[in-house]
Amino acid sequence: MVNPLVIKVLLIDDSIIVRNTIRGILSARPDFSVVGEAEDKLTGVAFAKKLQPDVIVTDVKFNGEDAFNTISELQSIVPHVKIIILSAYTDPATMRQALLAGINDFIAKPPESEELIAAVYNAGIASLKMRERQAGRASGQEFILQASENLGKVVLVYGAKGTPGSSIISASIASALAAESAKVALMDADLQFGDISILLNINWQFSVLSLTDQLFGLEPEEFSKVIFNHTASNLHVMVSPNRVEAYDLIRGDQFLRVLEFMRNLYSFTVVDLPTVVNDVSLSAMDTADTIVLLASQDLAVLKNTLLFLNVCDQLKIDRSKIIFALNQYDKKVPLEKDRISTQLKQPVDVLIPPDPSLVSRSITRGIPFYLADREAFISHSISQLAGLIRERITKKVKIEGKTLPV
Repeated sequence: MVNPLVIKVLLIDDSIIVRNTIRGILSARPDFSVVGEAEDKLTGVAFAKKLQPDVIVTDVKFNGEDAFNTISELQSIVPHVKIIILSAYTDPATMRQALLAGINDFIAKPPESEELIAAVYNAGIASLKMRERQAGRASGQEFILQASENLGKVVLVYGAKGTPGSSIISASIASALAAESAKVALMDADLQFGDISILLNINWQFSVLSLTDQLFGLEPEEFSKVIFNHTASNLHVMVSPNRVEAYDLIRGDQFLRVLEFMRNLYSFTVVDLPTVVNDVSLSAMDTADTIVLLASQDLAVLKNTLLFLNVCDQLKIDRSKIIFALNQYDKKVPLEKDRISTQLKQPVDVLIPPDPSLVSRSITRGIPFYLADREAFISHSISQLAGLIRERITKKVKIEGKTLPV
């Protein structure tokens, strides 16, 4: 357990009014100590090196110039430091860039007292824990550093409104990937009505909502308390919150932070998306390595699928990242795959046949149907999907000069 030491804070902002405001808020806490203030990058870097703060609160821009390079420099000078961005720029692109730069929280100006205090406290505790590990009093950091050199991949599974069996397919895809990968996670991103826990017979009270106060200072120890080890499928499962209001309690940037953290821990993170395209879905789509798009031969489903593809085009998501599969495909239905491909301008990659008996038995047993009977035709289609996921990602990482996680 971390000792209740005083958290040392360094302020870097070119506005003395902002610095005074932050100092005033933090000074009300006896466990905070503002050890220095700087109005420019050079002074901030010099103070960081000299004062070795636990937390740095800084703006994302100095005189119109991005501070992301400075953030990297600060992190190299003070390895245990946690950085909080305080900025008037709250657009998704800036927030994502800040998250990828390794900051611990992003707060809009002017800061709310309670939000700032909570952010500094969480960042400070995370900083103290990191110092303990660096001093040899705790373990686990070596794994994170090693894994970060070969980050895992995020696979989204999306079925537009009316698509049957999206969650069931997600679980089986994750199981197929786990058959060849060391560690695979399955995340239920339907924060209102997710049913992965029902399908896998999981009785678990923790979810991504349990991490809300720690999302920008995540540690492996805290994360391990939230994930469920589903031994029957060899999957690590993050179930949906059992509170309908959770939909309004988790922002897209917070969800993105969890996904980026999970890249360090798992070869693949399979995310079962909700049918609604919301802030969480858009954040996941932005960071995904590939998207499995599920549909059926139903005209209403195909209409909704086309709307989703239009959203992908608007977001400039490369359609080569999309693997398109038709679930419960029936050759007797007049609407054949070639016609669907033409209408949606998206090739159908995989046909998943119906097998209600196998699916029903697998749900009763609480395991993905892929594991219940690997020789079934429906399981072969899942193997085909898993193979395509690996193939698409392999092509991508070769272009980037990286290696596929195992």
